[in-house]
Amino acid sequence: MTTKMITCPHCGTENSERKQRCFACETPLGAARPARAAGRAGRNAVEQTAQPASANPRPANSARTSRNPAALRPIVRGPGIIGVTLKQRVQIYRQLEHLLKAGIPIGQSLMYLQDNVARYLRPMVKDMADSAHRGEQLWKTMARYHSVFAEWEINVVRAAEMGGNLPEAMAGIAETLEMEMEMRYQVGVKLLPLKATFFVFIMVILIVFMVGRAQQGNISSVLDQLGYAFLRFLSIVLAFILLRSAWRFYSRSPRGARVAQEIIRRTPLIGPIMHLQMQYRFVQVLGALWRGGVPPMESLECAARASNNSHLKHRVGEQLKRLGEGATLSEVLAATRIFPQEIIYMVQSGETSGAVSETLDRVGQYIRMELDAQLKTLPVRAQLVMYVLIGVPVAVFIIWFWTSYYSSLLGGM
Repeated sequence: MTTKMITCPHCGTENSERKQRCFACETPLGAARPARAAGRAGRNAVEQTAQPASANPRPANSARTSRNPAALRPIVRGPGIIGVTLKQRVQIYRQLEHLLKAGIPIGQSLMYLQDNVARYLRPMVKDMADSAHRGEQLWKTMARYHSVFAEWEINVVRAAEMGGNLPEAMAGIAETLEMEMEMRYQVGVKLLPLKATFFVFIMVILIVFMVGRAQQGNISSVLDQLGYAFLRFLSIVLAFILLRSAWRFYSRSPRGARVAQEIIRRTPLIGPIMHLQMQYRFVQVLGALWRGGVPPMESLECAARASNNSHLKHRVGEQLKRLGEGATLSEVLAATRIFPQEIIYMVQSGETSGAVSETLDRVGQYIRMELDAQLKTLPVRAQLVMYVLIGVPVAVFIIWFWTSYYSSLLGGM
């Protein structure tokens, strides 16, 4: 038994005759729908022409009432100051990748996506779907929600829409964000023993110091000093949490981001990992834009912004003029003095063979292997640092204790 299909009079999508509403635009599928819609549209047009603009109480930039695609949209933010997480962005890109690879148009894919995201993101996805049904490009809608989508993600989607490889672009963005999530998780997990040992060491030092001040043989005095030590430890933990929150808030400003990047770059354990992650993101975005046919100068500038590193952005910005004068990509990367020589050689071979985008993909795989090696050796290096940080104060304390013990013994003799 075959199902009879009917055409939606509003958007032209084929639906089953059993459906009451269109699955694409959610309008009723009745036969009288076009006549009623035309009558209402005519009455609304007459009322709008007869009524002055100042008499309309609704705001002109409302996302619900305005039909202008360029109307202002509110900035979408998550609960509190957390905002949209990396996991939510990866979820959006992965679902769009699978839906587009299945042959579903972008407007219908966004309609399906609407019920599979966080509740406070659904108005944004609904607006993106409506814009796609109106024929607006996806990257233009994403650019209106700059608090959700990064600038480099918008440029990659723009290049993909120009080149016709939007599903591959969604997969590339999701892979880059997943790599960043994995790196943050591994660094946090592998540095957790160091953090725990550091706080335990502080607690032990406070207990020894406070108990040493107690009166000998007085149990109540010892218990009081233990309580004071615990309260001081809680105050130290609370101060650490407050300082960390203030630092995160400060690092979101442009100046704070530059200061934070410079400090992280000079940190012994985290610095090399963050440097490799910056290189990996730069190469991934540059390869995606190069493959999409974006001009080289725009590709380099967008990839530098995507790296989220002010030092790299400044160096690349200085070399853009040379690229416009005829310099090659390998010469520009070598002039930045940021990338190692083996990466420059690989890019030169790609320019000679005419396969720059494929070479950039291989460079990304090479950087990813080195980044994985750094993450695997991170616990060993963190353990050595922990031994140094804890061993030196313990040795000083032991020497002080026995020196004071023997000096008092000699004094008594």
